[in-house]
Amino acid sequence: MRLRALVFLMVALFTASCAALTQPRIEFHNAWVREAKISAISQEDLNKSCICDVQTASMQTNAYLKIINPGFQADRLTGAESEAITRIEFRRSGMSGEPSPLEAIEIPARGEVYFAPGSYAMLLMGMKEDLEPGAQLKLTLIFEKAGRQELLLDIQPKDYTP
Repeated sequence: MRLRALVFLMVALFTASCAALTQPRIEFHNAWVREAKISAISQEDLNKSCICDVQTASMQTNAYLKIINPGFQADRLTGAESEAITRIEFRRSGMSGEPSPLEAIEIPARGEVYFAPGSYAMLLMGMKEDLEPGAQLKLTLIFEKAGRQELLLDIQPKDYTP
């Protein structure tokens, strides 16, 4: 009887540990964004077009971070949103140097993806408020398997270099 209970306990522990290893889990490191100020947009720019179409440097910035997938299953980053940002796009620098838009980004199992110059880019467009250095921007990343993951990005000055 004791042997049967011991075998049952070992099988249960093995099953639980396997389930824990296969659960999607995402980590974030070095998350930051450069400052952006809506107030720097001129009234002339706003009069030329609808505010949602204005593409001045002060209306957009990039988010920089490293996404780590320590799990044994690949995942896909399918979207991002923030209450302070109107639109967020993913891009990747191509051979020509021109960034091409992406619908999703594969996060390999036991791998990492960098959002950095010359690699993937997360373009934040249409600021609803100024992004001031020293503050933080709350961002929600949406993954196919890991679901919605919230993170805070530190807002750095325009001349910041990690």
